[in-house]
Amino acid sequence: MTPCCRTRPSSSLVTPIRADARDYYAYLGRACVACSNRDPDSALKDCDQAMQLNSTDAMVWRACGNVWLEKGNFAKAIQHFDEALRREPGERRRVCQPRSRQTP
Repeated sequence: MTPCCRTRPSSSLVTPIRADARDYYAYLGRACVACSNRDPDSALKDCDQAMQLNSTDAMVWRACGNVWLEKGNFAKAIQHFDEALRREPGERRRVCQPRSRQTP
């Protein structure tokens, strides 16, 4: 399977997030690192937290779709990608663009 991130994540994103954090983007960054490290369960927890903080951003839906894709749940992935496209129709290219295989 391919990692959910298109680029190699920064190691600085591995740091803990404060318990009172309200920055959904921090959770997305950590989800990306977890998914790239082949830990989609942790990535999904962070995606869920990001979704609770900001469910209107297409990027959140796209990231969650990538995690579901990594977990092999294609139906959930498609639901999330469809919602990302509904929220930001101009982003179709980013959701549908094939990713190159990355080796660990």
